[in-house]
Amino acid sequence: MKQLSRFPEPFSIDTLASELREYESPITLYLSTAIATIFTVQLILTIQWGSPSIYATTGFLFLNGPEIAWILSPLLHRGPFHFLANILLLLLIGRVTESHLSRTRFLALAVLSSIISIAALAAFALEFGSKEYVAAYGISGLVFALLGFSLVHLQIHEEWNEPDALVYLLAICAVLLIVFEVGKVIILQDPLQVNAGHVSGWILGIVFAYAQSQEHCSVLNRAF
Repeated sequence: MKQLSRFPEPFSIDTLASELREYESPITLYLSTAIATIFTVQLILTIQWGSPSIYATTGFLFLNGPEIAWILSPLLHRGPFHFLANILLLLLIGRVTESHLSRTRFLALAVLSSIISIAALAAFALEFGSKEYVAAYGISGLVFALLGFSLVHLQIHEEWNEPDALVYLLAICAVLLIVFEVGKVIILQDPLQVNAGHVSGWILGIVFAYAQSQEHCSVLNRAF
């Protein structure tokens, strides 16, 4: 693993902000705009319907308009904290990761991780949950996919700047969180203690990074 000495020194918030502004990351920005727009619609519907919470409004959408709800599921969020945490992490991690991938590959990773993470959440809820219906949504599967990708890719990438270093630290935090959740599963004998969407996205990101690291990776080269 990389040593701490490879981190840029001294670490500066001003330098971090300046370098982030220099990134061209249209896909991340378009996706973040779409998420913010959808959340605004969720908020408006919550007010108009007199719903007790955005969470309740979203559940109502899945019950009464499942086709639309499932299509939009990666863009939906259960409340302000869920929305802010995901969009802020996406804006940081997405901007950095997009600079290490072609736009086609970044878009492919975004689409695949969104689909796979939502499917994993739904499958776990159906298999181990007690409810008769499930609602799985949120963009955190993509966030964890980007962290999984960064964990591997930045090991190979020789030169780091402040944004790279910060994303790598977040990638390590993601590993610790997943280990903690898996430990809870083992101790409590409850599979729902782990977020299947996070883990599936994280694994996909790692696989994607290893595939890209292979100079003659025929699958990625042919597809993207």
